[in-house]
Amino acid sequence: MKDTVSDAKIYLRRVAANSSELSSNNHFLLLFDLFTGHLRYAEDYLSTATELSEEADVAEIRLKRALLQLETIFPLQSAYTSASDPKKLKIIRDRHARAAWEGVLRNRAAPWVRLVDAERALRFPLPLLPHLRPVLDFPTDSIITVFKWNMFTSAFGPWNQLKQNFERFVVRGKHFFGFINRSHAEHLLLGNPPKSVL
Repeated sequence: MKDTVSDAKIYLRRVAANSSELSSNNHFLLLFDLFTGHLRYAEDYLSTATELSEEADVAEIRLKRALLQLETIFPLQSAYTSASDPKKLKIIRDRHARAAWEGVLRNRAAPWVRLVDAERALRFPLPLLPHLRPVLDFPTDSIITVFKWNMFTSAFGPWNQLKQNFERFVVRGKHFFGFINRSHAEHLLLGNPPKSVL
């Protein structure tokens, strides 16, 4: 976790160096606020914990994901002008997933939508929604960014097989371990050959 916190602090320094461009970008500021919340939690945990636990793994995964999301949507080497594409559609690799994202956004300028709007766009049956929410909305903040949308549609795509793949691997499958901690993963891998993966 210390390495992840260190990477996050490096990103903070890069943000400070670009603060004049970023301070006027409300889309960036909202996601940055979520990111700094995850960073504060991880720092507090490290300063008070006597040993790392399962909670540390979850905190680290949330921080890593929030950092990657910010770096993907707002790469600091580019200029943050109002003319840049706030929807960041190039991030979405599957063209059908990109078209669905454009449909969800409609004329909004923000690179995110509410969780319920994303769920409507996916058109998953009601019984799948309790399984969908923790996977699509991670870290949990009830907004789906272009980054989360791409992660989800890339993991379970292609678009025309998204529902079937999700149901097969997450709902009915016994081999989807997307959000487990290190100690649980090590337990599941006991007795398997070296370099085995979940």
